[in-house]
Amino acid sequence: MPKPAVALIVGAGLSTEAGLPSTDELSAQFLDTPPNGAVPPQVEREISRHLKRFWESVFRFTNGKKPHLEDHFTVIDLAANTGHHLGPSYSPRRLRAIRRFSIHRAFQILDLTYQPSETIKYLIATLQKRATLSIVSVNWDIVIENHFRALRHTYDYGPTVEPLFNHFENQQASVPLSKLHGSANWVYCDSCRTLFSGLPGGGKDALHTLAFLEADDFEILGSSEEIVQLVRNLPRGGRECRICGCEVTARVGTFSYRKDYAIQQFQTIWRQAFDSLRRSETWLFVGYSMPEADFEFKQILKSAELATRDDKQKRIQVVLKKGPAAERYERFFGLDENCVSQDGLKEWVKNSFDGWLHDAINTAAK
Repeated sequence: MPKPAVALIVGAGLSTEAGLPSTDELSAQFLDTPPNGAVPPQVEREISRHLKRFWESVFRFTNGKKPHLEDHFTVIDLAANTGHHLGPSYSPRRLRAIRRFSIHRAFQILDLTYQPSETIKYLIATLQKRATLSIVSVNWDIVIENHFRALRHTYDYGPTVEPLFNHFENQQASVPLSKLHGSANWVYCDSCRTLFSGLPGGGKDALHTLAFLEADDFEILGSSEEIVQLVRNLPRGGRECRICGCEVTARVGTFSYRKDYAIQQFQTIWRQAFDSLRRSETWLFVGYSMPEADFEFKQILKSAELATRDDKQKRIQVVLKKGPAAERYERFFGLDENCVSQDGLKEWVKNSFDGWLHDAINTAAK
C-alpha cells in the first residue's frame, strides 16, 4: 500500500508539549533573570535591565502590561534595518544590541524548560514509519531534533546548512526539516558566508557559544566596566569557523513583521519548504496559530496549496488549543470545523491520530 505524503507544519504549540513556553508565556518571562543560564547571573541581570529600560522608553512600560514580542522586534527591525533611530536614545547600533540581547534571552528561556514528550515521540515515529514525511517548522527551538535523536532517526536541514564539525553524523536518507526562521543550534560565518548546524544538546550552538553576546553591546548601552570586562572574558569555545577561522555569529528570523532573511540560505530553505508543501497531499498543522506577522509564510502556504494542474485539494488537519486561531484556518483554507481540533496535541494523538492517519493511507491508495 502506498504511503501518503504528509507535511507536518509545527509552531510553538507543539513545543509546549515538551515543556517550552508559549509565545505569550515567553513574553511574560522576558525580563526575568533565568536560573542556571549559559552566562553568569550578573550578566543576565544586566540584560534584563537593558531590555526593561528599552520597554520603558519605547512602550511606556510602567504598569506591568508588557508589549507583544511581535511589536518589540518589529519596531527594532524596521528602524535598525533602515538606518534610523528609534527616539533620541536608540540609534541603529544600540537597537541591534537590544535585538541580540532579545534573541539571547529567548533562546535561554527555551533552553531551560525542555522535557521529552511521549506524545511528540509517538507522533514523529508513527508518521515516519507510515508516511512519506517532511517537516516545516517556524520555531527556533530544537524540540523536533531532540525527539528524532531520541528515536535514533535522522533529519536533514537541506544542502545549505553545513555541519559545524567534520565528525557530524551522516544525515543521508533522512526526513527533510525546513526551519523557516532559523534554529537555536545554527551559527553563521560572515566571512565565508556558511550556515552551520550543531548537534542538539551538544552545547555548541548559538546560545552556548554566546553568538548573540558581545562586550561592545554592553559598553554602548552604558553597562559598567566590570560587566563589560566580564562579558569580554567569557569562554567562547566553538565559535571558530571550521572553514575560514573567522568567529561565527548567528542569524534568525524574529517574531517581527519585517523578518531578516538577508542571507541566501534562508531563501533556499523557504524554497525547500515550498517544495515539501507542494508535493504533499496531506498537511498536518500542529500548534501553529498562523499569526498575522507570518504573512510571508501564509503566502507560501496558499501558493503551495494551489500549485497543481488538477483540482485535487490538499487534505488539511489542524491541531490547536482553544483560541482565535481556529477561525483563521477556517477562513484561510475554507475548512469545516471537523478539520480543526482545539483539544491540544496530547488529546488529539490519543483519540484521533491513528484513525486520521488510517484515512490518509486509504486516500493515498485510491
